[in-house]
Amino acid sequence: MTTKKRLRWRYWWHISWPFCWFLALTILWTWPLAMRMTTVLLGSRADPLLQTWILAWDGHALLHHPARIWDAPISLKFSAQKRAPSGR
Repeated sequence: MTTKKRLRWRYWWHISWPFCWFLALTILWTWPLAMRMTTVLLGSRADPLLQTWILAWDGHALLHHPARIWDAPISLKFSAQKRAPSGR
């Protein structure tokens, strides 16, 4: 191994070891969920589903129309004017 390659490997290892360490700890601490992350929500049925929906909406709104992030389609029967405070 040449000196340049050794220094490059040492640099990348110095940069990436904290990420690898925290990734391993995260997988270890959330093991039941980490194994089936795409199909399982832990906890009661209501709150994790709501939190997942909120995160999904925030990601969608930030990517597609960031100015409308607060106009989530969770209550479709009210318009933006009806939800706004009346100022009384």
